[in-house]
Amino acid sequence: RSGVPQLIVPHIVDQFFHGRRVAELGVGPLPVAKPKLTSDAIAVALADRFKYWAKAQAVRSQVAREGGAKQAADHLEQLATATRAN
Repeated sequence: RSGVPQLIVPHIVDQFFHGRRVAELGVGPLPVAKPKLTSDAIAVALADRFKYWAKAQAVRSQVAREGGAKQAADHLEQLATATRAN
């Protein structure tokens, strides 16, 4: 959503999926596993950050058009209203 390249350092659960997804979308490099996290690993991962910039900006525009946060909030409000009604 920020429109800048991302570097994911997964620790638990879904972060591994999202790290791979960032790379698949072309908005950042493959994730760096926490046990392999060193200053050299970060430097290598971020060395090519500018090659991800244009794609990150394109994804930013797509996310903005989708309005996902508003849709999620609206859905949660509907669920809360329905729950109170029952």
